[in-house]
Amino acid sequence: MDQVLSIFNSKWKKKLIPAIIFILIFYVVDFSIYQIFFSQYDKFYKLSDALKKQDVLIIGSSHILWDIDSVLMEKKLNKKIGVLNIPGANMEMRYVFLNDYLERFPESIPDLVILEADKYVLHPHRYPPNTYKSILGYYHKGLYRSYFRKHVYSGEGIFSYIVFLAVKSYSYNQYFHYFGGRIFDKYFLDELALSFFASSLYAQEVKNLSAEENKKVAEWKKLYDQYDHAVDPTAKKYLQEFVNLVNEHNIKLVMLDTPNYNLGNDRVFDNIRNIIKGHQSERIRYLRLSPEKFENDLKYLHDASHLNLLGKYEYTNELLDQL
Repeated sequence: MDQVLSIFNSKWKKKLIPAIIFILIFYVVDFSIYQIFFSQYDKFYKLSDALKKQDVLIIGSSHILWDIDSVLMEKKLNKKIGVLNIPGANMEMRYVFLNDYLERFPESIPDLVILEADKYVLHPHRYPPNTYKSILGYYHKGLYRSYFRKHVYSGEGIFSYIVFLAVKSYSYNQYFHYFGGRIFDKYFLDELALSFFASSLYAQEVKNLSAEENKKVAEWKKLYDQYDHAVDPTAKKYLQEFVNLVNEHNIKLVMLDTPNYNLGNDRVFDNIRNIIKGHQSERIRYLRLSPEKFENDLKYLHDASHLNLLGKYEYTNELLDQL
């Protein structure tokens, strides 16, 4: 009998030891991949700002990244500025950014919060609910954990949920190629653009801009015609909750109507702007900077909803003048 048990245990050991070695190697590789790529991942999203105490928080979508120079603002204001944004962040995500920060640092309330509140902020489709997928990598750094768990479980199913919790590198999932491409745009193409703006070629390009103007605007109009002045009740609710948070903590809030190119129908968004303006108070104000310039002059625009580097520099300086 003892001999039989010995043979049985020996067979299990032969199977168990390789399995344990495989699991150990798997988790070492998984951890290494996560750590190696996270630094590049965070260079673009910069959400590690949420893990540090800040004097000013700037919260929004890709508009914030393209339109505001936070480094210049830090120098001019002599304050620590945290930028919490992801491309396509809806109003719920923006609320989560602020709420998580305030829960993390209850004794370090920011002096000012700047909320991107453009004319599409309440639209049901302009800022889709699944953009959280691009920042799932922050789950394993301790950010937005309950929010991520809720959305991964309800949106992707139990299997994806289990894998997401267990495998760190999985949190980069299908959006990995996206942030890789955006890092290239931000850190390589922008450097070329800076050289271009400083050159004599740029002056000539501005003169020739009208030749391309109609074509470019037609493309933008085709893309943005689907976004009308509709109001999503969920987005409106989270805007209210965002305002409630700043009121509860006595924080000054600027609701910044970031530029979108005027496609000739800007007046139809008055109802959106009136909803946003309705939240103004002694410590909350609505701000829209030089629309005749940043929303109508193509020389400041990268595309229909983002400024180029020249626009970013001038827009940031105008914002600083208002703070």
